[in-house]
Amino acid sequence: MSTEYLFGLPVLKTKIDPSEYNKEVIVKDILENYEKDSTRNAWEKYDAINVKSRLHHSFNDPDPKFKRIDYSDLVPVYEQKIAKQLETLQWKNSFSFEFTIENYTCIKENHYMREHAHPWTDFTAVHYVKFDPKQHFSTVYVNTHDYADYAKDLAVGSYNNLDTSTTAGSYMNSHYSLNTDEDDFVITPSFVKHSVPYHEKCSDHRITIALNIIIK
Repeated sequence: MSTEYLFGLPVLKTKIDPSEYNKEVIVKDILENYEKDSTRNAWEKYDAINVKSRLHHSFNDPDPKFKRIDYSDLVPVYEQKIAKQLETLQWKNSFSFEFTIENYTCIKENHYMREHAHPWTDFTAVHYVKFDPKQHFSTVYVNTHDYADYAKDLAVGSYNNLDTSTTAGSYMNSHYSLNTDEDDFVITPSFVKHSVPYHEKCSDHRITIALNIIIK
């Protein structure tokens, strides 16, 4: 488990042991749903700015043709991981939290997810259930600080000498991708915009599960 800083914002990262939940069943059921419709909930009809997403995405979709994914084994695993990760931050008061499993996303060749955020909650988590760093792109985060577009031109010394490939130097970039692998579980503040780049050539499925976390 580690705490890093993305654009100066905390990123909490850990691993989830696949033996602690029914990973094979979840992957199997998601892939079965994918075969029924590879662009389920592609976000096209909800997009007002003509920047569309192409993916298989379960969100507010009660369509009976899709198998309902059983997350029951994952809930206690997530609860334990979230509690331990949040404890690494500095809190001035005691607190509790609630979380919801919002959706899963299954991406393959010619798929992508447009930029978005989750501003109605406190933290967002991504579980990389099926992920091959040799052919899949990690989540791309957007630096929305005002300086992001011109930092490299004004702070030339910093930009030329900092290792901007690390999270510590990420604040000098307008976009940044964390190094992720299969079974990683990453928590970020929910207002950080993020996307999944276009997968032009991809022979296997990329599966993630997204959660929203509310501090009480």
